[in-house]
Amino acid sequence: MKDYFIFTYRDKGSFKGGIKTITVLFIPESSIKKSALIQGLETYNQENVLSDKFVVVLPEYASEALVNLFEKDVLISFGRVVGFDKNYSETNYSVYKFDLNGKLNKKFGVLKDLKNRTLFLAKLFKNGNFHIFDSKSGLIESNPDHHFVFPSGKHSEKFIRTANVLRDSNEIFFIAIQLLEKFSAVEIVYCDTASINVLPFAVFEIQNRFERKFETRVKSFESYKVFEDYNQSFNPNSLVLISSSTSGNIIDRLNDKQIADSSNILVLFFLGNDESYKKHKTNIFCNLTKSSEFEQGYNPFKTFKNSLKCKLCINHSQPVVIQSDVFLNIEPKYNVVTFKKSDAPSFLSKFIENHRALDQKSNIFKVHFRDIEEEDSSYEIYIDFTQLLDNFENKNYPQYYHEKLEKTINAHIPINTRYLLPLRDPGSKALTEKILNENSWVIEPTIIDINNPKISTTVTGTIVVVGATYVTGRHYFFINRLLRDFPKLTVVYFIGLARSISKQFSENIKSNLGIGEYGGRTYPVINVDEIFIPQAKVDNSWSKEWGFIRELLGKVNSKSALYKFFENRRNVLFNAREEKGLCDNVFLPTLSGEKLSLRKGFVYWNFEVKTDIAYQSQVYFTITSVINRLRNEPLNSERSLKQSTYVRNLISSETFNRFNDGVIQASILRAADYRMLSYDLDENQSLAMSVFMKSLVDKFEQDHGEALPEFMMALGLKKLRLKRIDLNDFLDYSSKNLPEKSIGHDFVNYLKGKLL
Repeated sequence: MKDYFIFTYRDKGSFKGGIKTITVLFIPESSIKKSALIQGLETYNQENVLSDKFVVVLPEYASEALVNLFEKDVLISFGRVVGFDKNYSETNYSVYKFDLNGKLNKKFGVLKDLKNRTLFLAKLFKNGNFHIFDSKSGLIESNPDHHFVFPSGKHSEKFIRTANVLRDSNEIFFIAIQLLEKFSAVEIVYCDTASINVLPFAVFEIQNRFERKFETRVKSFESYKVFEDYNQSFNPNSLVLISSSTSGNIIDRLNDKQIADSSNILVLFFLGNDESYKKHKTNIFCNLTKSSEFEQGYNPFKTFKNSLKCKLCINHSQPVVIQSDVFLNIEPKYNVVTFKKSDAPSFLSKFIENHRALDQKSNIFKVHFRDIEEEDSSYEIYIDFTQLLDNFENKNYPQYYHEKLEKTINAHIPINTRYLLPLRDPGSKALTEKILNENSWVIEPTIIDINNPKISTTVTGTIVVVGATYVTGRHYFFINRLLRDFPKLTVVYFIGLARSISKQFSENIKSNLGIGEYGGRTYPVINVDEIFIPQAKVDNSWSKEWGFIRELLGKVNSKSALYKFFENRRNVLFNAREEKGLCDNVFLPTLSGEKLSLRKGFVYWNFEVKTDIAYQSQVYFTITSVINRLRNEPLNSERSLKQSTYVRNLISSETFNRFNDGVIQASILRAADYRMLSYDLDENQSLAMSVFMKSLVDKFEQDHGEALPEFMMALGLKKLRLKRIDLNDFLDYSSKNLPEKSIGHDFVNYLKGKLL
């Protein structure tokens, strides 16, 4: 569990020079574990490029050791954050502390070009509140088959559920410090529902840490309707907290009935039209509504006064009454998707064909590897770009990409190029050498080191940033910031193979990198080729497998065949880095120790399958590309694997029957996340999956049952989920039908102890 809250937002108006990205690190505790902080900052930086400005918010009661982490030892604390150097810390970094009244006071650092501190802090809090609300799915949207009826009687397809929002203690404290001043002389706090009681208690906790002793009572109502029907006047020294409103009318009703003075009422989250907001502005804590000043907000949603005027009811949508904010009586809706040939992304088959290996050495598709040794995490899918370039020396290797690369270099590398700046991975350096050696130069450009870039401030011309690939673009954004100090140079980004999660994500990277004095396309971003696959590094399928094996080996008999089976597998995973990733040993072998192999005829490959060079990593790349495409389909699409709180899209059990090669089945199990395999949501799917897996047991010595160990491990990792009755049935059936003391039999007994 983290001891901090961190978020990034775009600030428009607080700084000179236009929009700035701001990262805020909020720590409400008096101390924090140093190693956890350093690891947390590194992990956040792996997923988010270092922003233009960085702000740390600490309490006045922070210990000296905590303060030192962000002042004297700041470069150590941020040592693993790409781009956070001495110059950045002295110009774009600041530490604030909040006092007993929630006021932020600057204690350390400088935020260069800050022109309006009051506006900046107001935006900081508003964006933090919105991030909490949005990331915790505070706005619930119904499916077409149902809609919501508010306690007020209004009908709508959306509703604000504050109970979703107040779940993380650090985020709750972030909201609570903004309420400190409101609580300074309050005797009683009334909450419209019990789900928001945690907020006043968080305020009391902070006051207690400041050693402020003041007894304040908290009262809440068993339901929103009881709150609405309440007719007694509230204590004049009270604060009435309303969880949410779309109109502000509740404020007027309480005031008109003389139950509470409007000055004592605070609506936590408001989403409505501008007129209603302006009328009740002083009573609203956080306005979620989209505007020209707050573009990331939500558009107000339409409500209908009653069922007679409700267009949703007229269209036969089922009204669901919201009795309380605490419990929402809706089970997740689920859909099932059976894989088809048409699910393949357009790039897939041709990309595989253009990079077919001649042997294992020339295979560029790797799993569970990263070529930068100081990086702890490995990519789930790794494309060996250095090997890709080396393969061009063999004329028997497909030359399509080689020809495209040469043409792209000729078309997009300017003749006035003065510098070539490669990223630090081997593939980027190899691509840079190729660009340098295969061009005719008037003045040969200089290759510069990203860690020590020696660039003349007087030189004009072009600098080409060369990368084998991009995934999130964070390293390029760091370079982009670095090159702002050299305005006389034109920048070209040249990428050998872009691999992001989606077309939209890739376009955002290119748009942001291209921003310059003439807008979003000032600097060209050239992708020689582009694919769309997951970007998973941390906690991928093989790191989870490593943990599973380590636990298993600690519990089973070290002389058993099962122990030997997984000890061998552990050694394979251990040697993955030395072997430059997994290639034809991506999956568990069969119970008899044979590797899973692709048989002839693979629906996603529009070319002849040569089984001896159709490596497991190629099959996994194929399946994960398919799943990634389906994952990026809209939630309401018939063929989507996108997930939400109230919609689960499952990979049908029929898919495993249709794709009966063990290597394909194993690929699906590994590439899917647990929500796609949560068959416990439906009796029919759970039963069908259990029946299918029992057929694997029946034929465990034949091709049909070759992937049985992968299915068993998916159960053990709780990735593949069955209803309890079906899980018991499968394990009992397997225990009876697999030979005693065999690997399979012992594996089943281990799973019984782990899962039942």
